[in-house]
Amino acid sequence: MALDLILRNARLSTGSVDQPRVDIGVADGKIAALEPNLAAEGPEQDLDGKLVSPGLVESHFHLDKAMLFDRAPHQPNRMIRDHMNRTASIKHTFTPEDIYARARATIEQSLLHGVTHMRTQVEVDPNVGLQGFEAVEQLRKEF
Repeated sequence: MALDLILRNARLSTGSVDQPRVDIGVADGKIAALEPNLAAEGPEQDLDGKLVSPGLVESHFHLDKAMLFDRAPHQPNRMIRDHMNRTASIKHTFTPEDIYARARATIEQSLLHGVTHMRTQVEVDPNVGLQGFEAVEQLRKEF
């Protein structure tokens, strides 16, 4: 059997520590085989017992307001719930290019950490209009 990728010696998230390692065969972007000592040909990577788990789901995110720590006023006490006021104080600096760049960087970081699905909300208000929606819609098409 020819495969696009073979991940050897994987530890599955559904198994116990003493469960035998398995090989994962990938064809056309999908798992095509899952078994110990998979007899197949294709590019291989030895995972050496590293954990393989399903993709993570980010169920609530605001991509249009991501990565603002360096721009919003600092709040040393995280128990004070004033994030909406602090974000509102910098919305006048948002541009479509800025929102797109911050949102894209956030998506890329999320992908690197295993997120495969993301649900985001965008804000439509007099200060930013549809800028957040337009940036996120462009990213939705790209990703």
